[in-house]
Amino acid sequence: IFNSRGVISDTAVQALALAASLAQHIHRQHKSAAPGHSLSPAFLWVLRDFALALEDTSGNAITEKEYLEQTLNRFTNVAQPPSGAADTSNWAEKREAREKIMELFPQRSC
Repeated sequence: IFNSRGVISDTAVQALALAASLAQHIHRQHKSAAPGHSLSPAFLWVLRDFALALEDTSGNAITEKEYLEQTLNRFTNVAQPPSGAADTSNWAEKREAREKIMELFPQRSC
C-alpha cells in the first residue's frame, strides 16, 4: 500500500520508483524462493484528499484503476517528449520510474 495526498504526481512516482528499486533488489536476492512463490506483491495506491474528476482525454468517465494506468503509461509509450511539450526535463527518468513500478507491481490498483 502506497499512501499519498492529492493526484498522482511525478514526485510521488519518483519516490515510489525508488522504493520499488529497493524492493527489486531484495527480490533478486531471494530468487531462490519456493517454486511458484511470487515476491512481487499486489500494489494499492491510496490517494487522500483527491478531488479530480476521473475522465479520459475525451471526457469519458474512467475507473480509479484506469486513472492509475493512464498516469503510469503517460511517459512509457513515448520514447521522446512530444514536440512543443512544456516540460521535457528528466523525460527519460520519468519514463524509467513508471516502467519500474509497472514491472515490479504487475497487479496494481488505485
